[in-house]
Amino acid sequence: MTTIDQLSLIIQGLLVAGVALRVIILLIKIVLNPDDKPQLIPKIRNALVFMVFGIIIFQIKDLIVRYYS
Repeated sequence: MTTIDQLSLIIQGLLVAGVALRVIILLIKIVLNPDDKPQLIPKIRNALVFMVFGIIIFQIKDLIVRYYS
């Protein structure tokens, strides 16, 4: 069971790191080309929503596993 918990934490970390990297890249693109700002802001919002849903899914999984064990 500890291996599954460790993998879950690793995947959560990769999820957050990937979204953070994506947001940083999009912010750099906005700085370099301000004309693309209206197109890039929704992409940043979507990345953050994806991260929140991913974290919520893992939290629900943890609650279910702890409830039944």
